[in-house]
Amino acid sequence: MNYEENPISTAFGEFEQAVAVKVASAKTVKVTAAHRVRRHTIMLSIVGALVAAMPVGAYAALSLGNQGPPAATAAPSTVVPSAPASALPSETPAPTVNREPITKDMFLRQPVPVPSWGKWNESCPSGVVELSGTLQEVVAVDLDGDGEQEAVVLLWCQSNTQSGVTRVLGYDVDETGRPTLLGPAITVSDKIGEIQYIHGIRAGKDGKSFIAKVANDVTTDGTPTIKQDREYAWDGTEFAQIGGPAKF
Repeated sequence: MNYEENPISTAFGEFEQAVAVKVASAKTVKVTAAHRVRRHTIMLSIVGALVAAMPVGAYAALSLGNQGPPAATAAPSTVVPSAPASALPSETPAPTVNREPITKDMFLRQPVPVPSWGKWNESCPSGVVELSGTLQEVVAVDLDGDGEQEAVVLLWCQSNTQSGVTRVLGYDVDETGRPTLLGPAITVSDKIGEIQYIHGIRAGKDGKSFIAKVANDVTTDGTPTIKQDREYAWDGTEFAQIGGPAKF
């Protein structure tokens, strides 16, 4: 037995060491616990920040993801103005008919209506007859002012007089070239001082009348003594003198 060792001192020393170990262990535990608490706090802060930021990021992501490419801007349409109703034709115009020019041949190639020449000239042709040997002149005149020409014709017939008998008739002409009688324009007489012979006809200056060269007397050899130019026109019902001397 070692008398130098004091059991009490030894026991007290062991107790101090045990307490120191426990204190050190407690401090270590505290430090470790505090460190863990701080770490957990930091982690929670980071997680909280991330959690708070997630809705914003998700919303932005969703917003960007849901947005398609920018819609193409439609080009402005061009509006063509419609024509005013007044500019539109109300009816389809009738086709233009090319009328045959009025000539002597038109009256010679077909029968033509001719009124009676009078009781002293019954031998002259009348009714619907051919004018060969009778037709002297044809003049185209717009008698009714409708823009279409009518015909004025000079006829001659060898009657019981030495010089024969003359007359002027007016005709309308349709699109086919068929003449229709308007009426007598000038009829001669056997009375002195009246028109006894017609020497010729021509169109008036306005194209709506005609001028006839007439005579009041015929000599035994057929030579007229007095000649005059007289102008005639159609009034819608009959022919009337509109110009030249009214008497011989």
